[in-house]
Amino acid sequence: MADEPTAAVLPMKALPSLEAAGKLIGVIGVALLILSVAHDYFFLIALHLSFNEVATTISDHVRSAIVWLPKVALFMFAMLVYELLMRRVEGGRTEQELIDTSPTPRFTKWFRFSANAAFVVLAVLIVLTTTLLTASLHGLFLGFMLLWGFLSFSVVQHPRMGAGFTATGARAFIIVPLAVAYVGSFGYGGGERMLTAKTPEWDVGIKTENGTEHRQLTGIRTFGTTVVTVDTGQRVSVVPSERIQTVTRIPQPDDRTPNLCRWFGVLCPSNASKPSNP
Repeated sequence: MADEPTAAVLPMKALPSLEAAGKLIGVIGVALLILSVAHDYFFLIALHLSFNEVATTISDHVRSAIVWLPKVALFMFAMLVYELLMRRVEGGRTEQELIDTSPTPRFTKWFRFSANAAFVVLAVLIVLTTTLLTASLHGLFLGFMLLWGFLSFSVVQHPRMGAGFTATGARAFIIVPLAVAYVGSFGYGGGERMLTAKTPEWDVGIKTENGTEHRQLTGIRTFGTTVVTVDTGQRVSVVPSERIQTVTRIPQPDDRTPNLCRWFGVLCPSNASKPSNP
């Protein structure tokens, strides 16, 4: 009697990869949401508001990713280009190989270390001057990133304290707080620019009991059920979105001014204002 045909068994190798891809997508989604919440939180902090005064939804935070994600992507791309350029200039050699092949190894080692030290000193000076000599807290983000970078690296590289970290855990321990601070600085900077701007950019019609009131604003940000506005007197208002009737952008004098004129004051049209000297 001939053997009965057995059912074909489909390969199952693709299932683990699909499961891993699903987990990765979930982790990325959670990470984007956390970073967007940080962005919006510090945006409101810059305007002296909080989530208690401004009602937000998950969709609001997801939409915020459209604001900060291109900036982060551009920064990462610029860092990648810089890294590739430096690797090309250095011929793909490691730090130790560059020192060993140099005719003056001690000077080369000192010179390359001095560049990193100069960057840290400059960053510390920026943090101190922007924090102590201005009303802005923007410098604290850079200060936290410097402090956390030094502290986290020292913990991960410690022979005892770093022994409990996996490779993925060590990267997350270092990168997650840095990413939150970096994206949060974008949110804080956006709110700060709205608060300190002097020239109105928006004409907004707001419904009142007596009709429609028009306000000239330096900034406006829409959330799910509320709208945050800032006028030229640096007054911050939280308005229900259903009261907003019209939003019109006010044309700016330099909208059509060539960049060569705006940046360097060269070949300016007769009606364009040249940049003022500091």
